Amino acid sequence: MCTIKKINTTNTTNNTLLIGNGFSLYFHNIFRWEKLISDNDGSLKTASVMLGSNNLEKMIEYLICGKLIIPFLVNGDETLKKNYNDVLKKEIETLKKLFIENLGKKHPSLPKELELKNKQCVTNTLKSFQNIFTTNYDLVLYWLIIDSVSHFCDGFSCSISDNKNNYFSHFHNYATRKNKIPISYLHGALHLYHNELGTHKITYKPEETLVQKIQVMDNLPLVILEGNSTDKIKQISDNFYLQYSHNQLKEIKGNVYTFGVSFEHDDYIIKSLCENSKIDKIYFGDYKDIPVLPKHLLKYSDRINLYSSKFFGFNDDSCEIS
Repeated sequence: MCTIKKINTTNTTNNTLLIGNGFSLYFHNIFRWEKLISDNDGSLKTASVMLGSNNLEKMIEYLICGKLIIPFLVNGDETLKKNYNDVLKKEIETLKKLFIENLGKKHPSLPKELELKNKQCVTNTLKSFQNIFTTNYDLVLYWLIIDSVSHFCDGFSCSISDNKNNYFSHFHNYATRKNKIPISYLHGALHLYHNELGTHKITYKPEETLVQKIQVMDNLPLVILEGNSTDKIKQISDNFYLQYSHNQLKEIKGNVYTFGVSFEHDDYIIKSLCENSKIDKIYFGDYKDIPVLPKHLLKYSDRINLYSSKFFGFNDDSCEIS
């Protein structure tokens, strides 16, 4: 059985963890796509039924594909083409807005509402890595490390308040981390926002309900929900923080472990990792006793190793990678 405890990492002290939605599902099933979409009583659920998918990124991808066939439907009528494009663009933005609002409504309000099984064990496992990246939008990782700020750093500092008594920390970089483990949100997150001053995060305070504070914000959080790699890259390139985080990912070396990441709509990430000659080994985590590489990743099979993320180490006594 290939588990993370048995993976040989003796040739390097550089270990990077990349986590996706499967990580959050370990703590609460509300983070399943079908839960976040099918439980909605409005337009989001209707669109899901019409498009035949519970996955928001697939739904958006279908609508984008619809834009590609518009020129064949309008017979050269540029006005009609623009009207169709405007309608689809509006629908895509509406779906994103509804999803983010629905995630905020259904997201556990407090850390204690999560099924934090073996929290200390999980935190100890996270401490075994030199870099942590996530494609998740939720607050699970943030809540896990909030009690271990001496070990982790997300690059945000200098807390300030606005006229609504909201406290924000602005992104600077990881230069002042002082040997802390850097955390990077590759696709943004519910607690991250962007304005003309840059990217900032809402600061968590134990006496406050962070989710409720997010729900009453005037602007939507910084979250990347595009349906394909090309559109995601474009959105990422328009934001300094996201671009900086992805540049950090491109510079990593040593070994990379993934947990709960399918890469189905994030081919650009796995492609970047596989093309990075400074990375020794890439370990793809599959939540099965006998892990299997998904079909869409077979083209990278010469660079990817498999391990069972079911035995990641969250339940081990030492809870650290070997």
